[in-house]
Amino acid sequence: MKIFIETGHPDYLLSLNDIKDVGNDTYECTLNIRSKWITCERQFFFDVFHIKQFLENLEIMNNHFKGDAILKEQFEEQKIILKCNSLGKVTVSSSLVEHSDSDQSAEISFETDQTIISPLINQFSKLLN
Repeated sequence: MKIFIETGHPDYLLSLNDIKDVGNDTYECTLNIRSKWITCERQFFFDVFHIKQFLENLEIMNNHFKGDAILKEQFEEQKIILKCNSLGKVTVSSSLVEHSDSDQSAEISFETDQTIISPLINQFSKLLN
């Protein structure tokens, strides 16, 4: 399964590709995020508990144009954050961390609008069903 944000702009992309259930209510995928010239592709985990919270917060954002929603896995530092303001502007950001011989981190963000929220709700709802 694939979940993605359709921004309508080729310089801004976020997609969760090849999502698979790896047990213990946890999903694994390949995250692709692009903001202008910065691109990152890496393994990303998220869990059912955080999907449900993410969906609840997306519903609030969709209905009231306020709040934020965070997708992550309980024991991982990496996360995807969506923030919505009262004008319907949505900031999509990611915080990605890798601890290894050479620690790495990346913070990537872009702005879009509220039209991305409803399709995301539908895609994540399908994942849970």
